[in-house]
Amino acid sequence: MFFISKEKKIESWAKKKNSEALAKLVTDSNVDIRVKVVNALSEIGDYRAVTALITALKDSDAKVRMAALDAFIKVKDQRGKEHIRYIIEHDPVAEVKEKAVKALSVLAGKGL
Repeated sequence: MFFISKEKKIESWAKKKNSEALAKLVTDSNVDIRVKVVNALSEIGDYRAVTALITALKDSDAKVRMAALDAFIKVKDQRGKEHIRYIIEHDPVAEVKEKAVKALSVLAGKGL
């Protein structure tokens, strides 16, 4: 039987802009998969992608939260604002908080 790796699926779904399929992997048990999914979703930026990116902002791993913040800097979707403000106030990782400040600045039209 032939199995396609998750990485290959992510690449394929990203090319097809299949945010629905990608969103299902945003809570995968593997941190590296979650980061790849967030990066792929940032290239799509549609409603489903942004909804999944909001989920990624709440991830337990700082690498995923950082990738999600980078995604919001890229897609500039306002739906992330309140979640990003929460990160600024409550995230335990200083680097994540700094990235959140930058993301919020971009969403406010003051950055990058």
